[in-house]
Amino acid sequence: MASDQVARRVFVGLILLSIVLLCLVIRPFAEAFFLAAVLAGTFYGLHTRLRKRLHGHGNVSAGIIVSGILLALLLPLGGLTAFVVAEVSEGARFVTEAVQKDGMTGLMEKLPSGIQGPVSKLIERLPLEQAELDQKLQEQMTNQGGTAAKAVTGAVAATGSIILQLTMMLIALFFFLTDGARLVQWFESVSPLRRGQTRELLREFKSTSVSVLVSTIATAGVQ
Repeated sequence: MASDQVARRVFVGLILLSIVLLCLVIRPFAEAFFLAAVLAGTFYGLHTRLRKRLHGHGNVSAGIIVSGILLALLLPLGGLTAFVVAEVSEGARFVTEAVQKDGMTGLMEKLPSGIQGPVSKLIERLPLEQAELDQKLQEQMTNQGGTAAKAVTGAVAATGSIILQLTMMLIALFFFLTDGARLVQWFESVSPLRRGQTRELLREFKSTSVSVLVSTIATAGVQ
């Protein structure tokens, strides 16, 4: 009896340890998995209808939905990123060339007429001569090269993290769609709630997810 109790305690301890280790592994991707669960609940009805039209090929249906979501995320994000990078690069090049060629005066002449006056008054109050001001500005633009390089490096690292999270989310979404029914059955079997209450909660979760997603897309469309 004593040995059985010790073995049971060791077994329970190992289970708890495995749960803790599993949580530590999942923790960096918790947001991606949660988003995948939301999208799976939202598109599961579409997945069911599409699977029927494809004669029961659930993997193909899930792959089509995941591919569509990937395109819906990457196309606007890629276009916006390319636009911002091009505009920032063009703006930095324009300012640098204007300062090096014509100094601060030439840069001010290229500013919109509405802000030339306030900028001119501000520069007049600075305790620097025009030559000194041009030199300071050129030095500042040169020194900002290192800062810009660090900013680009940080942006690349952040982009890599986003891509990793997106990849994990899409993988989880695929398996949530293909094995969603069995996952719900498992949840219901281990849930301490009464029979049917777990499915009711999941239906409410799905309804809320659909409402939030549709309202977000509608708001973005109006904007």
